[in-house]
Amino acid sequence: MSFLYNYRATWRFIRHLTGFLFAVNEINKNPDLLPNITLGFQIHDTCYGEDLSMESALRILSGTRYMVPNYNCHKRGGLAAIVGHLLSSPSLSISTIISNYRIPQISYGAMDPSFSDREQFPSFFRTVPNQLSHHQAIIELLKHFGWVWVGIVASADESNAKSSSLLREQLISHGICVEFHVIFPIDKEETKRTNVLIKNSTATVIILYCNMGYFLQLMIGEHWEEIEGKVFVTSVTLTLVLDNRYFLKDVYPLNGSLLFVTRRGNIHGMKDLMDYVHGRETSDLNNMICLLPNDEKGNVSKNSNSEPFRLTYSIYTAVYAVAHALHDMVSKARTQPGFLSTGQWLRHFHPWQMIPHLNKVQFPTQSDGDFSFSDEGEMPGEFDILNCIVSPDGEVRMAPRSVCSSSCLPGSRKAKREGQPLCCYDCVPCEEGEVSNQTDMDYCMKCPKDQWPNKRRDRCLQKLLEFLSYQDPLGAGLGGASIGLSACAITILGVFIKFRATPVVRANNTNISYTLLVSLCLSFLSCLLFIGQPKPLACMVRQAAFGLAFSIAESSILAKAITVAVAFRATSPDSQLRRWVGPRLPIYIVIGCSVGQAVICLAWMVLSPPFPDYDIQSEKGKMILICNEGSAILLYVEISYLGILALLSFTVAFLVRNLPDRFNEAKYITFSMLVFLSVWVSFIPSYLSTKGKYMVAVEIFAILGSSTGLLACIFIPKMCLILLKRGLSSKVHVFSYPKLQN
Repeated sequence: MSFLYNYRATWRFIRHLTGFLFAVNEINKNPDLLPNITLGFQIHDTCYGEDLSMESALRILSGTRYMVPNYNCHKRGGLAAIVGHLLSSPSLSISTIISNYRIPQISYGAMDPSFSDREQFPSFFRTVPNQLSHHQAIIELLKHFGWVWVGIVASADESNAKSSSLLREQLISHGICVEFHVIFPIDKEETKRTNVLIKNSTATVIILYCNMGYFLQLMIGEHWEEIEGKVFVTSVTLTLVLDNRYFLKDVYPLNGSLLFVTRRGNIHGMKDLMDYVHGRETSDLNNMICLLPNDEKGNVSKNSNSEPFRLTYSIYTAVYAVAHALHDMVSKARTQPGFLSTGQWLRHFHPWQMIPHLNKVQFPTQSDGDFSFSDEGEMPGEFDILNCIVSPDGEVRMAPRSVCSSSCLPGSRKAKREGQPLCCYDCVPCEEGEVSNQTDMDYCMKCPKDQWPNKRRDRCLQKLLEFLSYQDPLGAGLGGASIGLSACAITILGVFIKFRATPVVRANNTNISYTLLVSLCLSFLSCLLFIGQPKPLACMVRQAAFGLAFSIAESSILAKAITVAVAFRATSPDSQLRRWVGPRLPIYIVIGCSVGQAVICLAWMVLSPPFPDYDIQSEKGKMILICNEGSAILLYVEISYLGILALLSFTVAFLVRNLPDRFNEAKYITFSMLVFLSVWVSFIPSYLSTKGKYMVAVEIFAILGSSTGLLACIFIPKMCLILLKRGLSSKVHVFSYPKLQN
């Protein structure tokens, strides 16, 4: 068995070598594992070099100190497997040569994903995870801290350059943006340029993907010591060297960095051996093995301290994997017919015969669980993360932020900057009626129709329901006014009924006056349908009730005006108007005009009836309950019809305003129509300029104002005559008034 390593670099590599020797010695002394077979080994120092790695592979195949391609000069024993290399690039160089002979190669540090290809590397195994699982671990780490803006620095060797490019693609696919990805060779100017790039970058997190030689080139390059405030996330290959606290004292820019390392494993007795070796100056391998503490029977002490190791444990496991595969192979051979002896079997042994046994090898470890290779010949992806702290004052550093743009708080959304990565964006406040309730949302959500954003626009609040209610001072006042005015109309009606025999009442068509007073009372009371929460029935009948009541009032006034005009024009015996004088004409006018309004209201109810609705546009944060009129055209037709009746009444009354009769109502009708028209003309702009519940209040004002104008202008003078000046309403006074002159 051959072991490839770097013995010259640091005490860590001495520990790797010691772990290899410890495993071989432990297996050879174990009577239950490979009985009658002794594991031998060759050790080659490759010094990180790919050329020396290939040279070592050729020497191992030749079996001599000199390279003799395609010749096997082994004098004792045979080659079973090669354990190594630590790094991916030298491992690839070695595999290129030995894979032709199907010699098993077990690396304890190479993580290049290409080694998982069993067609290209059928004899390659490793006791460390695949690089892809390391990439996934890096991505999970970055997501955990919210680091979405990073830089990647990789060495120009084939393995790290390829792995870093693959990592970059995976980062981008997971929504992590890469500010820069630089691959630098061992060159002074390129190193200087790389250090300046790291120093001036806006990314706080830098991922290092390089071997020791390249990293040392960075450290001795210009501007390295000027790098501050960066968190380096190292790949496992670099951590293999950086995980040494004595060395870290000289690399202060790495303070606070995160080092990915392979999982630890226990090796009983290894700590004692390391303590012995570290306390003695020796370079002889046999002496190093003899330093292992034994019990009284010469066996390895089982009471030795157990110290968890990382890569040393990977080496230890690789040696045991070879031993167990070989043991399984020999055990099966001994059950075959014709097996003579182990020695004879070994003389016909070929390394490629071990590959199926390595694929299926399984054995218990001193750590938790059993060891076995996956289908790709590798270990499961499990890592530890070390935090590198070299601050002399023990300052505690908080986890830094590494983002291109600050997080968009709830109430805003991300807006991508043109020509920049996805992680670079501006924060734009949510628009009217929209919210975002999480950080860094790509879009804002619209609130439901009955809800509205709060001031911060991070959640939706229930809108305030608003309508003209009786609890509202305005609604209560309008309701009280409508009831009071209707009571006035009823009072006047009662007075007229009581004094119905007086000339004042009789001279102005008693029945029409009663009809007018009742219709005005209904007009006042119809305002109550506009107050309160809109209901289907109230919405449907309120405009129709007002329109019919007021059209009856308008028709009564028109009938009064026409009656006066006809009466004074029909005084001549041969006048054609005499046949219209009498009680029937006013009744026909009232019924005919009222039927016209009734037809309009009936068509409205059938074609497009009003219904309860809500208005969410007029006022922010409020949902105004309204009655949707269904058809605005029919509403305007209804009001226009009332206007036409008012114009006709005004025209007729104006023409007969100067007729000489003490109880002539034409002047009062003319003035009342002026009040009516003024109110409704001013109503239109006022109604269109108001919003919410005040639109209803404006319409109620118009109804009350116009109805009050009619009531006051027509009936208040008569009430004064009836109640205050009874003498003027006597029959004698009426007949003593000067007659119309011919």
